[in-house]
Amino acid sequence: MRARYRSPNTSQGVLRKRPTTAPNRRAMGGFSCSIVDRPLAFAPGFTQPDRYCAPSPFRVKSESLTAGRSKPFDLHQTAMTQSSTEMPLHFQGGPNIALKLPPSVFDDTLTFYRDTLRLPILKEHSPSQVFQFGQSLLWLDRVESLSQAEVWLQIVTNDTAAAREHLAQASVTRCDEIEELPEGFDGFWVLSPSSIVHLISSH
Repeated sequence: MRARYRSPNTSQGVLRKRPTTAPNRRAMGGFSCSIVDRPLAFAPGFTQPDRYCAPSPFRVKSESLTAGRSKPFDLHQTAMTQSSTEMPLHFQGGPNIALKLPPSVFDDTLTFYRDTLRLPILKEHSPSQVFQFGQSLLWLDRVESLSQAEVWLQIVTNDTAAAREHLAQASVTRCDEIEELPEGFDGFWVLSPSSIVHLISSH
């Protein structure tokens, strides 16, 4: 349908054809394309075009209009495919370091880190004594049954089930009885060859 517009110079209406598209936009296989003057990042292996195409809310569904054209690159579908790919097992140092201390040295050790080294104390973990130790947390734990200090470390993994199997095949000693973990906690205890306790966990 053509719209009637009134000419500013005459009293008679004239027929003018309404533009069907804006001068800087055109329909292209269900995509709305605009010229842009900024660099854009595209998926690896794809050449950056001179136009940026964003999905149009009015995608043309007729197969006759899109016949012969290559299928648009679907970033969402590609991300879903990559996320479903099995990731290899890996380990990294965790954020927590624990010093298990006998009562005879606990107070002196606390004074050393708090007053001598003046490490910041994280009071939100009270009554536990926790210090900011660089990018890690240093926990001081009084253990009545110990006769000498021990250092316990944390290792974080992306798959605790696969980590259990991997460490079992490597004949790593499990020591889950050393300290009970909270219910539902995704982790377990192991000993290194030097008898250092390690917490293997997902976070």
